[in-house]
Amino acid sequence: GTGLNDSVVKCINGEGADTLLEGFTITGGSAYQGGGMYNNGTNPTVTDCNFIDNTAYQGGGMYNDNASPTITNCKFVDNWGDFECGGMYNDNGSSPTVTDCTFIGNSAEHHWGAMANLNDSDPLVQNCTFLNNTGIADGAGMANRYDSDPTVINCKFIGNSVINGHGQDYGGGFYTAD
Repeated sequence: GTGLNDSVVKCINGEGADTLLEGFTITGGSAYQGGGMYNNGTNPTVTDCNFIDNTAYQGGGMYNDNASPTITNCKFVDNWGDFECGGMYNDNGSSPTVTDCTFIGNSAEHHWGAMANLNDSDPLVQNCTFLNNTGIADGAGMANRYDSDPTVINCKFIGNSVINGHGQDYGGGFYTAD
């Protein structure tokens, strides 16, 4: 995706579970939302993919807007959020199923390094590892805000850290508020 100045992959036309993205490395994307992948109102299946070195204002690796993809055995590595969430940003009722995934070294300029769940987003996250992700203020591993209630089963949060830059320092591994 280098030089594309857009999401590398977009699912924006009602794609369902039968839309399969499997075995790809998605890298070099640069967009406002979802540098690696942008899903809007869709539910694709993403398996055995690597989201590496993507950048976006929100959700460097993946941005889900009213989307609930099934994501299995994927890696989110060194993605960057210019403002919020380097790894995966789930917004507006997005409830993906995320299984056997690894989030390593994702970071954001302000909030939420690896995964952000906002505005009634309720993902199922199981058997995932959140390792060495960073954010400035809160939720370097996972952040949950505005009526979002993830189900987290058998996950590891290791070495995630917040770097106090805005007068607050909450939840290096896991953060939930309002």
